[in-house]
Amino acid sequence: SHGAPLCILVSAGQIVPTLAKLILFGLQDIFSVENVYSSRRDGKLKCFRAIKGRFGPGSRFVAIGDGREERQAARTMGWPFIHIELDIRSEENVLSLTPKRVVEALNEEREPNGRTSTEYLPRA
Repeated sequence: SHGAPLCILVSAGQIVPTLAKLILFGLQDIFSVENVYSSRRDGKLKCFRAIKGRFGPGSRFVAIGDGREERQAARTMGWPFIHIELDIRSEENVLSLTPKRVVEALNEEREPNGRTSTEYLPRA
């Protein structure tokens, strides 16, 4: 049995401005301070490795983002990746992200190269 899901934020920005944005947007109850990482100095892959090390091999992860760096880091880690667009007019915008979509990504079978049979990328 798995524990309750935990939200972890990896930002390309600096920690203090990122925390301020979380408060500004009312997200401080979703992302606790100890679960906010900055990839500004070391990159997303190093942050993802640190997170996996912190939570152990029995934990499962889904990376959600809009950039190539997090997509590649997720693939390297063998984690599902859900691509979102920040433009709310896009069909794959951040508002379309649902818990069901995250669970589907977690349940995808992983191939040896880290890809899933369905990469969650924008629809053409």
